[in-house]
Amino acid sequence: YIPMGQLVDVDVAKELERIGKELEKARQNLSSLESKLSNESFTSRAPEKVVNDIREKAAKARDLIAQLEDSEKAMKKL
Repeated sequence: YIPMGQLVDVDVAKELERIGKELEKARQNLSSLESKLSNESFTSRAPEKVVNDIREKAAKARDLIAQLEDSEKAMKKL
């Protein structure tokens, strides 16, 4: 086992900043998607395929947020 910090010269502060920006963007995206899904008028009128696509995008956004949060925690340990 070799710590990542020894393999690659990583600027931890810059990487944390990048992850933070990406996290903020992903959270805003998820919020927008959840807003659409919580709007009963939208979900009742939109085609089922559109609603399912938005649900899928929301699930992917949640996964991305979880991955970014894990990366952020790992970078803070370096």
